[in-house]
Amino acid sequence: MALYNRNFQKMDIDLKKLERLNSVVTNAIIYRYEDMILKKYWVCTQFAIEEKMFDVLSNIRNKHLMELYEIFRIIKDGECEHYKELEKKKGHLVIDGYTAKYYQAEKINPMTMDVNYLLHNIEGLKELIDIISENSIMMCDTKPDNTIINSEGIVLIDPDYYYFTDEIVFYIKRHNYRELLLLLRMLFIDHAEEYTSKIGAYFDDLTITHPERSIEQLEKDLKRVRRPIQIIDKRL
Repeated sequence: MALYNRNFQKMDIDLKKLERLNSVVTNAIIYRYEDMILKKYWVCTQFAIEEKMFDVLSNIRNKHLMELYEIFRIIKDGECEHYKELEKKKGHLVIDGYTAKYYQAEKINPMTMDVNYLLHNIEGLKELIDIISENSIMMCDTKPDNTIINSEGIVLIDPDYYYFTDEIVFYIKRHNYRELLLLLRMLFIDHAEEYTSKIGAYFDDLTITHPERSIEQLEKDLKRVRRPIQIIDKRL
C-alpha cells in the first residue's frame, strides 16, 4: 500500500515514518512527515475537501493560509487500474487526503504581546479574506483549533468546511469578515480567560451586522494601546 497523487504517480513518502499529531477522533487523522503534514480522511467521509476547492486554495499565496501541496489516494499494489475505473464511475476524483506545509505552534500570547503583532496579522487576514471572497468561497469553522499561532503570525489551517457559493462578493465578504471577527473574539477569550465576560461585552458592542466596520473599530481601539488585552482592561 502506498500514496499516489491524482496522476496515479507514486509519492515518495515512507508510511512507516508518519508521526500522528491528533489523538481526538475527528473526520481525519493528521500525521507529520518531515516538514509537511499528511491529512488522511476516514473512509467515505463527507467532509473531504473537493478537488476544485483544493486547487483554488493551493494557488493562493498568503502567509496566513496553510500552504497546500497535493491531493493523494491510498492504493494497494497493483490496484491503480481499479481506482481509475472507480473514478470514471463516480465521475469525480477519489480523495483520501492531502499533504500541506507543517507549521510549528509556539506558546505565545498575542493578547499580551506588542499590539503590532495582532494589528499586522489582522491586516494580513483581511487581505486573505478579500482574495478568498473574490474566488466565491465562504469560510466556515474558523476557530482557534483551526489556527496555528507562532512568532511568524496567525495561520488558518484545515479548510475542509470551506465551500463555493453563488452569492455576490459583497455578501461573501460580509460572511467571511464575520468569521474573522468571531475568530478574534475566541482568540481573546482563549488567551485571557479571566476576562471572558469583559471580552464578551466588548465584542457584543461591536455591531455584528457590519463586521467590516467592527474590525475597523477593533483596529482603531488596538492602535490606542500597547498590548491588545488593554482594550479590555485599561489598568494593565
